[in-house]
Amino acid sequence: MIDRSYFLIPSLDRQIVSTDVIVLAEFVSAAAGTETIPKAGEEPTYRPKITMTFNAVEYLKGSGPNTFSVELRDIGGEQYWEAGERYNGYLTQAKALEEAQRLVRERNTDYDNRSGVLFLKGPVTAASSSGGATAQSAEESTSTSSYNFNLFNAPVQGSYTVDVDSMSRAWLPVKSATGGGSDGASGASGATPTNPTVITNTSPPAGITASEDPSTMTLAAIKTRIREIDAMIAAGDGSRAYYDCIVSKLTRHEYYRGQTPGTPWNISIPSGVAPEQAVIYRSVEVYGDDYHVRTTSGEDAVYFETRTEDDDSFASNGYHYVELPTRPLAAGDYTVKFHLQHHKYVICGFNPTDTNYSLYNVTVPAPAGTLHEAFFDPVTIGAAVGADATNGVLKPTAFTVGQTSTEISSLKWENNQVVLTLSPNAALNHLALDFIELDGSVSLTLNANDAAIDATAGTHTWPVTTQPWHDGDLLMLRIREVKPEG
Repeated sequence: MIDRSYFLIPSLDRQIVSTDVIVLAEFVSAAAGTETIPKAGEEPTYRPKITMTFNAVEYLKGSGPNTFSVELRDIGGEQYWEAGERYNGYLTQAKALEEAQRLVRERNTDYDNRSGVLFLKGPVTAASSSGGATAQSAEESTSTSSYNFNLFNAPVQGSYTVDVDSMSRAWLPVKSATGGGSDGASGASGATPTNPTVITNTSPPAGITASEDPSTMTLAAIKTRIREIDAMIAAGDGSRAYYDCIVSKLTRHEYYRGQTPGTPWNISIPSGVAPEQAVIYRSVEVYGDDYHVRTTSGEDAVYFETRTEDDDSFASNGYHYVELPTRPLAAGDYTVKFHLQHHKYVICGFNPTDTNYSLYNVTVPAPAGTLHEAFFDPVTIGAAVGADATNGVLKPTAFTVGQTSTEISSLKWENNQVVLTLSPNAALNHLALDFIELDGSVSLTLNANDAAIDATAGTHTWPVTTQPWHDGDLLMLRIREVKPEG
């Protein structure tokens, strides 16, 4: 039977990976019939059915007999109303057959006189003399094989379908006719070209360009893509989990491609506090067999992360995802994207990060009386801080004191002293420098009034005999006002 997902207008990749048998076939005939729906203790009801017969030209995936049939059941009309009552199927076989005959008469026959590519849920087997399915060894048999070829929600108008149905695309006809009749009684009789052009979609879905979903494709290109997808699956460990991951990679991409990120979240968190005190988002309790992989992206991604909170090693009994900073944040505006990779996608490396994310605009205000905040990450003890701060030692470096705009050109500890160099020099009277650690605590405070000042060199020097920071530390600098005594 055809997979329900096809009615979401699938890509060719999705059809290839989700079907068992792909066959280039020539239409032969369409016949009306019925299917009996048994009901325990009640009279059965009946459903219209169309049996469409094809001659196989070439099996592109899987195998099967030279002649086979496909059953199209009217499950779109599975519920019927009569005399105010709803029934599962028609009450009489005659009414079901009448409906099937109407569907045969009204179906689209425009493509009956040419071959096309059929996507089937298999396997394709021939019928034995007793009517039961035989083994796959009947591949060369000319007898008939039957399938359920379910057209979920298929429109009644326009056919049950051997045509280009934009809702299913289960039959992709060759672009040029090969001869034969078009009355539904007999199909293609001319030879199919060696490498025909196949119509893949008469009207590509909105948002999909012609290059992504061309309206035509050669049979050779379809064969190549089938081989490529087979190779993707073969590259795995042979597990069902890997196969399912490849299916998701080829099919869920369409879902994510059509997704647009929601409205950004605008939040505010305080500066200079421990990450645990500045949580951006904490999920409800999550249950599952394994943890998802969460990542960040964007210019400010280095300052944010997702942690998993759990009190044991078993994900299945509940855990939380927490999105938060990696360190106390300096005052400013930040933008970060939080991505989720489902744990089932990890095995084959499928990570739809292009659109599958939550976007946050994070505003970090400084406390009242703060003149400047910056990230201070010493790389080499005593190294000068470059004005552009490209080495990440100090960022940002520029701030204003009163009416003076200045920049920190150096901040270092050497010879038992902390030396701050400003360019140009600025008076820091009644100010203090706080060095804040990852837990939000202040590890060192330097009062500017206690500094030895060389106005010409722009240096402010404090005696600090114990080394206050080390290579690789992640600190935050805050320059704040200090109320004068008295």
